[in-house]
Amino acid sequence: MTAGASAPEVLVNELIARLKALGAGSVRQLEGASESVVFTLPRELAARQARNAR
Repeated sequence: MTAGASAPEVLVNELIARLKALGAGSVRQLEGASESVVFTLPRELAARQARNAR
């Protein structure tokens, strides 16, 4: 799986958790280009992120 700056972190983390639940043996984060672009999350994703942070 790859994700760029526009991919909300909450969705990336949920996908990783789902892949692990389905039996993915390991997750490895690779270093890529440093990105400084910031995107505002849509309300629905911001709410989901807040729930997951609890």
